[in-house]
Amino acid sequence: MHGTVVPRAFPGGALYAMTGDRLIRAATAAVVTAVAAFAAVVSYSHIYDLGRAHGQDGTAARLLLL
Repeated sequence: MHGTVVPRAFPGGALYAMTGDRLIRAATAAVVTAVAAFAAVVSYSHIYDLGRAHGQDGTAARLLLL
């Protein structure tokens, strides 16, 4: 069972149904993407700082993740 169907209109006038399941899936995908992006930024900044602390120049430290 998909729950209540709420009709929505696209800018061109076409209708589609936003069910609770679709909304949950979209919200989950958005949250997972945001957490992954945050983790990537933190990981990159950590390895960059580690490289700089061990005497690597800026370019070498930036390329450590590769």
